[in-house]
Amino acid sequence: MPAYIVRNPSSITLDKLYQAGIDWLNWEPGAILLNEDIKLLGRILEASTFEAKPTEWEDLFEVTFTFPSKQDLKPPQQSLPYSSDSPLGRSRANYIKLAEVRYKEITKAAQASFDATQANLGESLASYLQSASLTQIHLKKPDIDQLMLRFKEQYRQLLSIPQVEAVRFHPGQIFVYTRSLQATGSFCHGAHELGKFLIVINPADPSGNFIACFNLAGQLSAARGEMHAPYVYGDGRICPNEILESLLELVAQMEYATAIEVVLQFLETAGDDAMGRYLLRWPQAASNLASKTNSNSNQLAIQPL
Repeated sequence: MPAYIVRNPSSITLDKLYQAGIDWLNWEPGAILLNEDIKLLGRILEASTFEAKPTEWEDLFEVTFTFPSKQDLKPPQQSLPYSSDSPLGRSRANYIKLAEVRYKEITKAAQASFDATQANLGESLASYLQSASLTQIHLKKPDIDQLMLRFKEQYRQLLSIPQVEAVRFHPGQIFVYTRSLQATGSFCHGAHELGKFLIVINPADPSGNFIACFNLAGQLSAARGEMHAPYVYGDGRICPNEILESLLELVAQMEYATAIEVVLQFLETAGDDAMGRYLLRWPQAASNLASKTNSNSNQLAIQPL
């Protein structure tokens, strides 16, 4: 399923997404990422029209909604329990202001510190370090220069992983885009196509979902409703707990490349158990189908006349 970037969402837009139970990711300051059907989003937001423009990433679009004039009116207070005028809404707004102040200095310090080819990476890394370093196991105040070198090395290691297509750093988050992944299991004949994934590392996630996996090709009905992979729930959480303990330690030590390698191996291997067998619901890999076709052709060729 395609994903959509919405820039500068209004408080009304965020309120309606809250009410509908739609989750989003912070794409970058002033933009959110939604992994829902665009027509469903349009109905939820009561948009009259929408325009989706492709980005540099496959199946990732930047969408602009157009609203009828009535959207300019302030909705009734009682219909928006999470509105900006509610206590919860005001708390959220205060938090956003505090976060902006916290990131401001480090963002300024990062500007112009790299040449043209590294400028974007430098700013993104600095923003990430400002928020993520507070959540790591190190108690001493981190040296920003040392951390910058550390993350540059992590960036190079991440890009050296064959399945990784791209890496982006955001305040408090790392977005890892993969190539199309295939999974195998001892119970199936050949590989099954899962699709491309967005893996989000977010050590400061308040829900504890510090590594989330989102299948950009969409979800399929499996063991626990709609799932991104046999062991990945609809909200991106992975199971079982054994792997989460290992990943938590790696993330705490800032060994992000190793953590991603563990996640990829986890995604590409299905166990012979109740959840793993749902891999059979994902389509067979094209290489399997080609192999079967060639095998059938060879069998026909050697049959006696």
